[in-house]
Amino acid sequence: MRYSKTLELPSSLRLSTVAILTVLSLLQMSPIIALQVAVIGTTGNIARETVELLSKSGIKTRCLLRHDIKSVDFTPKSPTRNSSSMEVAAYLNELPNVEMIMGDVTDKQSVNDLVQGCDAVMALQGPPKPNPITALIPFLSDPSSKSHPYMISYIGIKNVIEAVNAMDDTAGAKPHIIRITGKGEDPFSFFSILINMLGNLAKGWNY
Repeated sequence: MRYSKTLELPSSLRLSTVAILTVLSLLQMSPIIALQVAVIGTTGNIARETVELLSKSGIKTRCLLRHDIKSVDFTPKSPTRNSSSMEVAAYLNELPNVEMIMGDVTDKQSVNDLVQGCDAVMALQGPPKPNPITALIPFLSDPSSKSHPYMISYIGIKNVIEAVNAMDDTAGAKPHIIRITGKGEDPFSFFSILINMLGNLAKGWNY
């Protein structure tokens, strides 16, 4: 029995939508009755929309969460970009088919626990906005800090890959890993177009 589901997509195509379509296209390659997806970077802009789409589509979602949401008194009906991480987490926690798993992507055991029983892992985490001073003078930052780009983007992804490779695949194929990061910018905005143009120029210079 192959999986078939109609997604409720937002009016504008965003990275989160691309992520969902990627998951479904990958999973359609094998006969699966029930789907379960792990999401990392839960409270980020892309991950929030991803979890919402997965929930609406009836797909069980396990979200890795660093924040303790027990102390959150207010659950926003629809989070905005100004909502705190805990408010976003509290909102997502109330959605159907969503389960919060406490942990951190930089912790191997957390990732091992998260991916168990999942058919896909969506690594949507990204480092927080850096301090301008440490961005200009890198040796002032601590690479071992859990919020450092090295820990989140390298060690975190390394933990995901190792966790998936360590899974028992006797019952079927191992989970697919989908890596997407960014702020969810409009691809047709002035700054997105400018950044892409400069990136293409840099490619030309380097090759």
